[in-house]
Order: sequence, then structure tokens, then C-alpha cells
Amino acid sequence: LCQEVLLKLLRILSDFDFTKSTPFEHYVNRIITTVKNDYLRNDKEDLCQEVLLKLLRILSDFDFTKSTPFEHYVNRIITTVKN
Repeated sequence: LCQEVLLKLLRILSDFDFTKSTPFEHYVNRIITTVKNDYLRNDKEDLCQEVLLKLLRILSDFDFTKSTPFEHYVNRIITTVKN
């Protein structure tokens, strides 16, 4: 995360015009926010994919005639993946 922020800062630093009225800190804050949001979104997508893959694996063996609801297994998988 930190490396990505630094790389983006280095890219804009080479083209940054310090004579303009917008302070450099404004761009730094925007980059940090963007990188954090991208990181969080990717992390959530990874978790979702992992949950779906695990659900697909158990789906073929799941016995829907038993009393344990499928939602129970879904919740257990989500809890396991999140931890």
C-alpha cells in the first residue's frame, strides 16, 4: 500500500507545477484516499471470490434434505474466510 502511494506520488511529482494555486498536499491526500479505496475494494473482491469458490466446492455434496439450513454453511464459510 505504501509503495503504491509512493510510486503514484513520484509520477505526479515529475509533472507537478508548484506555481499553481492548488497545493501539493491536496494531490497527496487524493492519492492516498484512492489507493486505500482500491486496496479495500480489491480485498473485498478477493474475499467474495474465495467464499464463492468454497461454496461451489461444497454445493455438490450438500444434502438439502437434512435439517441444517444451507445458510448455516454459507455463514460458516464467510466467517472462516474473513478470519
